[in-house]
Amino acid sequence: MRQPFSYRPQFQLGLLMGDPFALSTISLGIIGWIIALGGSIGASDQFKNFGWWGLAFEFFVILCVFLVVATDSVEPYRQMLLAFLALATMYVTNSTNNVVYNGTSASSASGAGHILLSIINFLWMIYFGTTHEAGIHAWVDSFAADKGHSYNNDQFAMRRSNPFSLHDQQRQSLGVPGRPVSAYSAGMGGVANYNGLQLGGFENSSNAEPHQASPAFSQQQQQQTATPQQATDSLFVATEYPYRARAVYAYQANPEDANEISFDKGEILDVSDISGRWWQARRDNGEIGICPSNYVELLA
Repeated sequence: MRQPFSYRPQFQLGLLMGDPFALSTISLGIIGWIIALGGSIGASDQFKNFGWWGLAFEFFVILCVFLVVATDSVEPYRQMLLAFLALATMYVTNSTNNVVYNGTSASSASGAGHILLSIINFLWMIYFGTTHEAGIHAWVDSFAADKGHSYNNDQFAMRRSNPFSLHDQQRQSLGVPGRPVSAYSAGMGGVANYNGLQLGGFENSSNAEPHQASPAFSQQQQQQTATPQQATDSLFVATEYPYRARAVYAYQANPEDANEISFDKGEILDVSDISGRWWQARRDNGEIGICPSNYVELLA
């Protein structure tokens, strides 16, 4: 029976630290908000009462962007963010017009902070208002850290560097509670295990337990080549695919990354792990790999 889809965001500070655009804009937004607040306090006699609500709402928007990025929840909350950003931009631009012409140093500081906040809001509206299919969105995402890297969460790093590692619940269903499942990788010529070694390909994978082998056996193992059917069968035994997803856009796998798979627009994929930005998926022809989550949509 297919498991119902339920979105359970997990806070991962590494997502923010590995995204230069999000990290820089949120940092500049906080700096601009502090400058605007300090200048507004200094020019409180000339600052409109409605402007205080605008500053409070802008802080709320910055907090929302921080949480959405850190929990990898951009897609489900994209429209909400755009609505909040539109309101916040209206508030801060109106406050800018009220203080920038007063001539005092405090008013000038407040105006500078509000102008910086307006610029940040416009950048966020451009980014969150577009998808990866847009050139500017894809260009910004190209600066993000590699999908196999993590900064502050070891479990997150292991899951990303080895997308075929099994969770505790899956290991228990295979009768191996609390013990990582390892796989032989012909592409690497060795063992790819749960400790985070990157897969060199998905061929010749198996759920066999690693064991001490002689040099002759290791050399023989490196020379083995499994057929696609053998690779698919052994991988299917070790991994479940409870979800199905439809490709919203066509995707061409990176030739330098053997873990990725290509697919066509409208193609139906079987999906195993829906955590993070890259999902483990299987095509109808049996090909297995990882796909970007923003290129597919889950089916009910």
